[in-house]
Amino acid sequence: MNRVLAWLLAGLFVILPFAHVPALRNLLSLAAAVLVAVILVRERRLPPLPAWPMAAWIALGAASALWSADPPATLHSVLYGMLLPAGIFLAAWRVAADAGAFDRLRWAAAGGVLCLGVMVAVVFATGRPAAVLLSDAGESNVTYYWPGVGVASTFAALIVPFALFAIASVRRAERYAGAVILAAAISLAMVSQNRIVWPALLLSCAAFIAWLWPALGVAPRRISAGVLCVAAVAAWGAFDYASRERQLELGSDLRLQAWREWSGIALEKPLLGHGLGRSLLRGEGERGVSQELRQRSPFYLSHGHNLLLDVAVQLGVLGLAIYLALLGALLREYWRLGGAGARGRLRLLGATAFSLLVAMIAKNSTDDFMDQAVAIAFWGYAGVLLGRLDANSRS
Repeated sequence: MNRVLAWLLAGLFVILPFAHVPALRNLLSLAAAVLVAVILVRERRLPPLPAWPMAAWIALGAASALWSADPPATLHSVLYGMLLPAGIFLAAWRVAADAGAFDRLRWAAAGGVLCLGVMVAVVFATGRPAAVLLSDAGESNVTYYWPGVGVASTFAALIVPFALFAIASVRRAERYAGAVILAAAISLAMVSQNRIVWPALLLSCAAFIAWLWPALGVAPRRISAGVLCVAAVAAWGAFDYASRERQLELGSDLRLQAWREWSGIALEKPLLGHGLGRSLLRGEGERGVSQELRQRSPFYLSHGHNLLLDVAVQLGVLGLAIYLALLGALLREYWRLGGAGARGRLRLLGATAFSLLVAMIAKNSTDDFMDQAVAIAFWGYAGVLLGRLDANSRS
């Protein structure tokens, strides 16, 4: 059963970045979630610490159907946005106890992002315009499975920690493979013309280095600081280029106004929120967003363009507190298993996990892509790293 679960997750991790595969993605996720539940019950094994706030998070989401304007949509979001990611988190945590399975999963995740990089290369090699990738519709044969620039750039941010983990390996072949994955992630970020992906990548790299910093010698510290400075200059240049290509200026960005208006929507029901669901967010936006903002940019009708703000609108202060407790529990376990007292590969795993957490929060600070495929990916990756840390610390 463990081997079947490992291969289910590997297949899932490969297809997660692709568009037009929701049925296969949901089928694999559901099968993995059911299988890990059976395994844990048979083994009578307690789940990791983050599973408890995760259970509270799911319970609140399900309960919000009682006060939601659209209970079926809320229960749909509970299944696809909470239960399936939670099941994949536990499945990945359980499977990663085996070193071989851990390697298969991380390379499967990298392989999915590499396929997106290949799509980008094919588009440019065949002389197609970059606008083919900027459209979320996709093009048959070449970019049919292209997920859109927002999702693609988010997967790029989430895979960079694994690329850094590989680059820090003692094995030369793995270092080269990590460099290839990093290059693919950067290519996705460039074609997306997404601005926040560059600060997200930079903060992810900084988090990786900061976690390792106490264990580094003098020379590695100087090299790491130099690389980070070069990365900061490159990230600023890419951010500025994306701003000019999209004819956007920081002073004229509408997000501040959107955040104010969506904060007002959240304060209408501050304790428990309006109910879980993307369709409910859209409904509240159409009702509560000002006419001025919707005329200047209709994109802000769909949600608050910030992960934590969207959580507050849907599930109130209580939901936001539980969600932050969930992320805090995850960080606590990463630090306990791969932090201060860890050395060698354990420390690298801890740095990768912290970098992943920072990348997710940074990338979703000015938008919110934590839905279905991206949510499954983040919690799956987080579970893989926690499971490997847990197994290594016990051995």
